[in-house]
Order: sequence, then C-alpha cells, then structure tokens
Amino acid sequence: MVDSLGDIFLSLSVSPEPQCLCGKAFAFFGLSWLIYTDKAGRIRDLKFQCEWRTPLANSAQAKKRARQAETRRQHNAGMRSMFRTYLKKVVYAVEAGDKAKAEDAYKAAVPVIDGLVSKGLIHKNKAARHKSRLNAHVVAM
Repeated sequence: MVDSLGDIFLSLSVSPEPQCLCGKAFAFFGLSWLIYTDKAGRIRDLKFQCEWRTPLANSAQAKKRARQAETRRQHNAGMRSMFRTYLKKVVYAVEAGDKAKAEDAYKAAVPVIDGLVSKGLIHKNKAARHKSRLNAHVVAM
C-alpha cells in the first residue's frame, strides 16, 4: 500500500506496468495524474488527466494547420458551451414559472443561436428547432 505522494510518484515513474494504488489499477505512460489526499497526507483518490495533443505533423504547413485546428476547436467548444448556457437559462425560467424572466432569456438566446448559425457551428434547422421549442414553452406559460 502506498501512503505518500513521493512513493506514488516513484512507483509510477519507475515501472510502466499497472500498479495497484488504493485499490485501483493504474499505469504510468508519461501522462499526468490527479492525486487527492486527506489532511493527513493519505491518498484518497487518483484520477487520470489527459490533455489534447496536436497530431504529428511533418511539414511547416501541416504544423500550422494543426495549431489552427486546435485553436478553433477550443473556440468552438466555448461557443457551444455558451449556446447550451443560454438554452438552460430559458428552460430554468420556464420551470420556475417566471414568464417575464423566460421571455427576457428567450430574447437574449435568439441572437446567440442565430450567430452560431452564421458562423457555421450549428445547422440552421437545429437552430430553428431549438428556437421553436423554446418559444412554444414560453408562450404556453
């Protein structure tokens, strides 16, 4: 049984075979781990953390395209998250029964949805479907 952070790092960095740590099997392959301990320093939980890696590129052009693709992926992920947040604001206002708040949230969500369509992040039919369903819920209140 491993009791300290030093022991765990030593055992993970020395042996590439799976290790049994705190009842869970783990292997170290040059990737990072999240280690959770209690106040006494005993290990309570280990979690694997994997970062997105850019693909192997052989030419300067391919390296640049990989960098651009990663930047766009991160930007698009943030935009999709914002889209879902605006949808949730409308849904939560409808569930709460606050018609004024739901109407305001819907009016704020529509330009965001339309902007994502113009940027090509979502299809226009998907946007129309979301707007139609949200509007139906707001009107039915």
